[in-house]
Amino acid sequence: MGEDHHIHDNEEILARWDVYERCMSHVTLHEVPHLPHLHPDDIEACSDEIFIKNVPERFYKQFTVICRAFPELKNDNISLKFRPISMTMQARPNIWTVLGGEREYFIFVNVARSKNGLLLGDIPFNAQIGIIAHELCHIVDYHFKTNWEIIKTGLWYLKKRNQEDYEKAVDYLVIKKGLGHQLKDWSHFVLHEAELTAKYKKTKETYYLRPEDIHKKLKDHTDHS
Repeated sequence: MGEDHHIHDNEEILARWDVYERCMSHVTLHEVPHLPHLHPDDIEACSDEIFIKNVPERFYKQFTVICRAFPELKNDNISLKFRPISMTMQARPNIWTVLGGEREYFIFVNVARSKNGLLLGDIPFNAQIGIIAHELCHIVDYHFKTNWEIIKTGLWYLKKRNQEDYEKAVDYLVIKKGLGHQLKDWSHFVLHEAELTAKYKKTKETYYLRPEDIHKKLKDHTDHS
């Protein structure tokens, strides 16, 4: 396959599921039961359970759900950073701490409303949890890698086909984390409801699992549970 080949067919994506699993074979995941669609009124915000720094109070409920689902990251140094970026959120390690010292992670959160970058506050509640879970699963991946392995991942990611496999592998972790319904809501919102450019939506459709892909895996989980 050429570098620019992208996977769009549902069966082809599912056939590559073993690739996504191998991408994350180093991860020891604390799995939780699949959460149903959540209603904000049913969730009590608990700031004491939120181990991520700089979370605004208006997102306490979402991050309460998230932090309960990711106990393996409780002792990691993770901070939100609010910046104008061309996507809603982006997680990455502080490069200086990868080169040496105690590991630190940033989750950048977009503050510029545009056709190429949604604001977290403009997204429905469950979809917010879905995208936050995706970013936390990036950090789960980094958590179980050495500094040199993180650097190698960054170099490997430069190839477009690898980007596609890697981002879908991260989505695979979200589903294993029990947050597949929320991830599906995020994917559906981006592709079918949000006012975004066709180019932006095409990128999301290419590099991430689509709602129908997530639905199939959730159905498989239900059928085998």
